[in-house]
Amino acid sequence: MTILRAMMLMLAVLYAAFAGLTAMVGAFADGGDAPSRLLLIVVHPLSAAGLLFLLLTPNPSRPMILGIGAFLLVSVIGDLSVSAAIAGGAMKGDWWLPLIFTPVPLVGIVYAIRMASQDIPSDSL
Repeated sequence: MTILRAMMLMLAVLYAAFAGLTAMVGAFADGGDAPSRLLLIVVHPLSAAGLLFLLLTPNPSRPMILGIGAFLLVSVIGDLSVSAAIAGGAMKGDWWLPLIFTPVPLVGIVYAIRMASQDIPSDSL
């Protein structure tokens, strides 16, 4: 296992734990609209699971890699949208909080693109 893959796995595990915890808390929290709750309760945990799947599967297919990358992109776009809505005054909250979720999926997108562009097994990435 290369250093990049080991670091990605560590980040993915931390992201999955954070997404799972916030999903449980977000399910019972007051406030927030349906799209932001959907992002918090469904999209983040699924993108974390997808990233873990991508890292733990020995040779995922190119369509699977691109699909997981696309789902990670949906997660990032959702977080940026919620952050912009808060900053614009359409929603209450701190505009920077949704941005906490974006770094790991962004790195995951880059990793997925790198995997999809190479014809080598993921074990050597």
